[in-house]
Amino acid sequence: MTDQTSDHDAEASSGRPAGEPARSGSSDLVASGGFSNEFGDDFRPEDFGGPKDITLRRLSTHSSWDGTFGGRHPLNDAAAPATAGPRRPLSLAAMIAIAALVGAVSGGAATLSLTHFMKDDHATLAAASAAAAAAAAERDKAIDGALAKVNSELASLKNGVETSNKASSARLAKLGEALDKLKTPPAPEKKSSGFLRLAVRQPRVYRLSLLFISIYGVPMILGAWMIEYLSGEGDVSKTLAGLASFLLFGLSAVMRFGGAELREKGWTHKVLCGTLGLAAAGLAAIAVDPVAGAAFLAAVLLATGFGLPYATALTEAQDLYPEEPAEPLALMTLIALLLPIIVIPLVGHAISRDAGDLAFGALAFFLVVATLLNLRRSGYPLSSS
Repeated sequence: MTDQTSDHDAEASSGRPAGEPARSGSSDLVASGGFSNEFGDDFRPEDFGGPKDITLRRLSTHSSWDGTFGGRHPLNDAAAPATAGPRRPLSLAAMIAIAALVGAVSGGAATLSLTHFMKDDHATLAAASAAAAAAAAERDKAIDGALAKVNSELASLKNGVETSNKASSARLAKLGEALDKLKTPPAPEKKSSGFLRLAVRQPRVYRLSLLFISIYGVPMILGAWMIEYLSGEGDVSKTLAGLASFLLFGLSAVMRFGGAELREKGWTHKVLCGTLGLAAAGLAAIAVDPVAGAAFLAAVLLATGFGLPYATALTEAQDLYPEEPAEPLALMTLIALLLPIIVIPLVGHAISRDAGDLAFGALAFFLVVATLLNLRRSGYPLSSS
């Protein structure tokens, strides 16, 4: 009932006879449900579960059936042109062919570009590899140099540490020795066992004392009266006499060192003590003829005779008493200094009476006696006698 009423209203509104189909381009109402008679006259929507009511809408005067149902003319297929079907596949084929051509051309161009790029990339890669190898070589060289420098510093540090350790060990050893000395009780002081008691009973002590008087006492006597004797009783000015005296004592000091060296080289006791005879000869020369030439010759002979036996005399005195060597040395020095105290005034008195030649002659004789008596050694321990 509803369907028939709707159809009748549509026909009346469209102004076309009942039962005449609608034409394309008209403004007749069309079923908006989307169903067309291309499904046949027996088609019923309700058989497919669709809606039973159909809503109609009116097309405008400018509307077309084309595109309403997907580009087809569902209500009037007989009016469609016969050539509309094949035209669409041809266009599609042309588009596919053009796309294939473009793809081929693009692929070739891409292949050529990739080949060129790979050639450039190989060259760049080779250059980069060479640069990297050079940089690696420089880096290795720098690392080797740094390692060598570090090794050198380590070696220097090691040597410094070893040297410091050695120095520290030496200081520690010295400190240990000092501590040991502090811990060790001092040795008991040695007391004299009677050197004087032993010395006065030994003739060789007296012989050695004559040697000490000769090298210590006689030079003191000459220092007091030699210039006065040469200028007073001789033909020598005081200036030349002073020079001769200076030569005597200066050369005598040098000869003392010379005698010690000769003794170290092996000169015997007899030879060194025998040189005391030269001093006796010098005194005899100025006692006979106190002139300038004899004065300087006597100065050289006296210096040699007094200087060369000096080291031997000291050693002989110390060997007398090894337990306390200072005691015999002190005794010999005391005796040598006592004689001049007595003799110096006597020689001065002789010179004042013009008898200086006799006084100097007596001194020369004394030196001869001392020389002869000391040709034998005196310096061996008194306790062994």
